[in-house]
Amino acid sequence: MVALRLGSFAAASKMRNMIRKVILPVIVIMAASACAVSAPRGPNRAAVVMKLDETEGHICMGAGEVKPGDRVTLFKNQCTGPTPGKKVVSPACKRQQLGGGEVIRTLNEHYSVIRVDPGVQFEVGTMVEKL
Repeated sequence: MVALRLGSFAAASKMRNMIRKVILPVIVIMAASACAVSAPRGPNRAAVVMKLDETEGHICMGAGEVKPGDRVTLFKNQCTGPTPGKKVVSPACKRQQLGGGEVIRTLNEHYSVIRVDPGVQFEVGTMVEKL
């Protein structure tokens, strides 16, 4: 009876080790890669991550990428989905320019604050490209 209990203890211990060494790292890698897929790609590209008011927002470009005075252009994706009753293979998206703005200060190596030009409307997720 004691040998049976020790055997089940060893099996449970092996299972915990496998979860800790294999399964957990795989889950972490999958979660991290999912975030990377949705981010803008390419040099000098970022997104608005926090809107402070109608004219200012934080972008995910920091010191070393931008500096105060740098000009940026803001874009959004204009996508059309399938129309009910019509055959459309896949939705089509176009990049639409919203206007410009300027970096007013860098916060750290990851984030900066921009001020958009008068009349430019933006939101969290708006794409930003350094000129």
